[in-house]
Amino acid sequence: MKPKLLLLTALPAVLLSACGGGTVDSSDLKTEGIHATIRIYAVGNKTDVDVRLTAGGPNGSDVELTSDELLYATAYGNIQKLEREPQAFGLFDSYITSFTDNIPGETIDIIFMRPNDADAPESYVVVPPKVNFISHSPTTKHSVSIDEDINVSWEKNYSGSITVNTGLSCTYMSTSNSYYFEEEITDTGSYNSFNFAELLDNELPHEDSSCSGKLRVSRIVEGVLDSHYDGGNIKIEQYAELEFNVDYYPL
Repeated sequence: MKPKLLLLTALPAVLLSACGGGTVDSSDLKTEGIHATIRIYAVGNKTDVDVRLTAGGPNGSDVELTSDELLYATAYGNIQKLEREPQAFGLFDSYITSFTDNIPGETIDIIFMRPNDADAPESYVVVPPKVNFISHSPTTKHSVSIDEDINVSWEKNYSGSITVNTGLSCTYMSTSNSYYFEEEITDTGSYNSFNFAELLDNELPHEDSSCSGKLRVSRIVEGVLDSHYDGGNIKIEQYAELEFNVDYYPL
């Protein structure tokens, strides 16, 4: 297993942020000129909704809605208005909201209402089954050695693919190294014989580093985006995570 992404030195979060293309007022745009990227994250008993509206495609300018336009989500018998989330340097990115529920099989609708152009009320996605770990408790931080093989299993309640993310973060004094691997596999209910040493590749942390690891198992489902938008997609990620204290020593 080879790392998909390797970050050798921790950088300030500001430097890692993606730079957008500014903002544009929605009153200048038709609905068919707005691109929608809708992401929903379900974990435990919580569901977070994140909607990014842009003009000029997915990497275009962020769209700022007028006061008489409504963007809201319906889920689990509740309705929540999405509010704009401020970003670094006063820039804006997404419209967000949260629900204090996570019910598999329920439908989440994202509705965009406009007084002066076409509405987009028909974006939706169905919540997939939860990831219920069997082999490890998600509320416990487990201790493993850097090269110890780990076998993880979860309830087999879903047919399709699953995405597995493994990450290792090692800190020594003011230096932090992070290693990351992601793969999509058939959901058999298990992920066997992986260890955090496989993430290290050719770049090794200091021998006195303090290390922690994380494994995230996700079921990602794409829904239906309202046809009035200028493209985009709506996806939900149902996930669960395990955390590890990793005893690091040079191999």
